[in-house]
Amino acid sequence: MNKGNILSDKDAMKFFADYIYNENGMFYDVEKDAYRIEERLKQLCSKYHQESFDDLLTYFSMKITSEMKTYVIDLFTNNETFFFRDMEVFKIFVESIVKPYILKKGLHTKYKLWINACSSGQEVYTVLMAIKEKFPEYPLENIFIHATDICEEALSKAKKGVYSNQDMNRGLPIQLVMKYFTQNEDDDTWSVKDILKNQVTWGRFNLTKDPYPLGKYHSVFCRNVLIYQKKENKKEIFENLFASIPEEGWLLLGAGESLLGMDLPYKNPLPNGTMFFHKKSS
Repeated sequence: MNKGNILSDKDAMKFFADYIYNENGMFYDVEKDAYRIEERLKQLCSKYHQESFDDLLTYFSMKITSEMKTYVIDLFTNNETFFFRDMEVFKIFVESIVKPYILKKGLHTKYKLWINACSSGQEVYTVLMAIKEKFPEYPLENIFIHATDICEEALSKAKKGVYSNQDMNRGLPIQLVMKYFTQNEDDDTWSVKDILKNQVTWGRFNLTKDPYPLGKYHSVFCRNVLIYQKKENKKEIFENLFASIPEEGWLLLGAGESLLGMDLPYKNPLPNGTMFFHKKSS
């Protein structure tokens, strides 16, 4: 591919890095992340039949349609996920948060979760399986999950709940495969059973632009998202997420998230390296 001169390449890279940052706060460093940006620009050139990054920049600068916007956001969003990613997290979540709450309120009570950046759905279905396996006496129909992501393509896969053998072989024990999935023999894929799918609603949500619900969910997941945000965005997103849970609710971040230097007045009372924040009433 004739990519044009170096200046044009950098202009194109900066244009798309800035565009993604302005759209969803995800930060790409043009120097440090050059390879990642270039790979995505190559895919854009192929998709829109442009010969060079310079041509691509001109093409997008003229007019970005809603379809182009969606495609770019989907392409630049990191959708890496798999079933039972950080397995200890789900064990602690059920045993230290969900189960004590339900036993206190009674098995009839509803439990509502909001799972952000749900990607292609593996984390959502993992939460349901973890609760049912570790707390079998609690009816799954009492769990309500609203799962959101900014990526339309990932949401589409999550809603369908159909996964390849490769997806199934990443972190999912065989006994759970047989219990909660049905094999599709015509194309060698696996479908999530309705016992899980019926407990989930799906929607698109932009953490940096959309209005947040207030005090609606008992627990909110937003794992492995803030690591891609700049410090000022991290603080704002964290505070908005914390506002979306009621008193005694929980916010769960990824173990690798860093909140250093943010001077937040919230504490994590659980051990084992978790990033679980309790909104404890005074």
